[in-house]
Amino acid sequence: MENYLNCGLLQGCMPENGCQTRLMFWRFLDNCKLPKEERTKGELLPEEIEEAEIMIIKTMQAESFPEEYSALVGKKELPKKSKLLRLRPRLDEDGLMRCDGRLRYADYLPYDVRYPVILPRRNWVTKLIVKHGLS
Repeated sequence: MENYLNCGLLQGCMPENGCQTRLMFWRFLDNCKLPKEERTKGELLPEEIEEAEIMIIKTMQAESFPEEYSALVGKKELPKKSKLLRLRPRLDEDGLMRCDGRLRYADYLPYDVRYPVILPRRNWVTKLIVKHGLS
């Protein structure tokens, strides 16, 4: 799926925002690589939609914070002038940059609240996430 992000296939949309046709096309491209009996058919699966959301956010983070993202992927220190230093960013198991602060000790809170995803200002993905209340 990751290969399709840079070609603009999902530019300007999130899966819950009328992008079903684009995601079906994405599935079609993936299915073309598989034997007939292994292809996914029918409605989009929740896993496919969640995977698309993760890939969109991860790509947006890598484009908006290239030095910080590559440092985290390479397990290196963040640049000293980084605006993200105060957020203590880290990568989760999906490769998303998340804040790592005092909320980590609040075991009663859900994971996404304890470790919020880092979103850049003035980005079309951030605007859609805020507008539609996506996590």
